[in-house]
Amino acid sequence: MDEPQSLTEESLESYYKNPDYHMTDYLEPRGGWKTFNQFFARSLKPGVRPIAEPSNPVVVVSPADSTFDGWADINDGKITFPDGSSTIELKGITWDISELLRGSQHADAFKNGTFMHMFLSSKNYHREHAPVAGEVLEAFKIQGQVYQEIALDKKKRPYLVRPLPLPGAGDVLDSTVPVGRDRAGYQWCQMRGLVVLKTEGFGLVAVLPIGMAQVSSVMLTAQKGVTLAKGEELSYFQFGGSDIVVVFEKRVTFSAERNIPYRVGEKIGTFRQ
Repeated sequence: MDEPQSLTEESLESYYKNPDYHMTDYLEPRGGWKTFNQFFARSLKPGVRPIAEPSNPVVVVSPADSTFDGWADINDGKITFPDGSSTIELKGITWDISELLRGSQHADAFKNGTFMHMFLSSKNYHREHAPVAGEVLEAFKIQGQVYQEIALDKKKRPYLVRPLPLPGAGDVLDSTVPVGRDRAGYQWCQMRGLVVLKTEGFGLVAVLPIGMAQVSSVMLTAQKGVTLAKGEELSYFQFGGSDIVVVFEKRVTFSAERNIPYRVGEKIGTFRQ
């Protein structure tokens, strides 16, 4: 996806003609996009995603142009997705938050917090932003347990075919734990980025862009020691990334509704006080 032949004039024209891509929102670089990954990670024009209440630390905003897929409280380091979660098969399955945050020195801080999941479509803007303001304590990638088979359609546009286990990962896809793509719980098996933010007064917030493919599908722009404003960019996807999880140390009340799309910077919830 980094070769010039990965993005043809024909495929680019099809994106411009499709109103679902909202191409007028994007800043086309001088000379145009040279590869599909450059196009996939295209940047927005300034001001097209206003940030809700940027100076109010209580307000949590959407970290991506994505569809809200729900939330769950974390109790003693475990998450059990309730009835009405993404898939019926997830009911009653317990997930360990420390494994999701594998390698983080701050994993224990989230033992009684809140988990939130949103997913992106191929038509969405593929850069991710801070849902709250905070200092970056950690920023690194976590290797997953599956990768994706990729193919091209008749117009030479790439698409995902199926997930495959990484060598040595065991029977990840044949286990009793469902790993359906874009479903809460699938993220435990995927390559992912991890950015941990320290907020003023509301503890830690972990943002995890989910690669769902090889390590290079998530690119972190946030750097340890830097303080990000609410809505400031922290990562972007190349082809293969399409999911985002946020884990909060403190409990959050969400105003966002499941299966409803939200844009970067739109209010989706507030910290419980």
